[in-house]
Amino acid sequence: MTADTDTTRDGGGRFIPGQSGNTAGRPRGARNRATLLAEALQEGEDARILRVIVERALGGDAVAARFCADRLVAKPKGRAISLALPEGATAADVMPLFEATLTAMATGEITPEEAGAVTHVLEGRKRALELVRLEREMSESERIAARIRARAG
Repeated sequence: MTADTDTTRDGGGRFIPGQSGNTAGRPRGARNRATLLAEALQEGEDARILRVIVERALGGDAVAARFCADRLVAKPKGRAISLALPEGATAADVMPLFEATLTAMATGEITPEEAGAVTHVLEGRKRALELVRLEREMSESERIAARIRARAG
């Protein structure tokens, strides 16, 4: 290590404030590009900026063209997927729907993303059904215990 390096860094190896090697540094109050762009848009420059981007896209600038296309073409939203879950279903009734979802994905009827969303919903439904079953069993166990206590006492 040189003597100059020793004087510009602290014990942890970090630069001492004001001693980074860039004596000019970033000027106080300097704003980043995103802030400057936001201010320009607020000042009514948005139409002019948009015109420049469109002109560049029409001139063959691939990045500008992709920017325009991203804003002109709506992103696809998920579609409705119909599932027949029987009334009074149990957690075991959900399992065939998992299988049906897997089959639909494998045959290309639904996308892997759609299958993931359906599976997520089915998993939540299965957990809810299991909780309802456990709650019923606990209530029944409490009733049985109360009867046993009543007979014993």
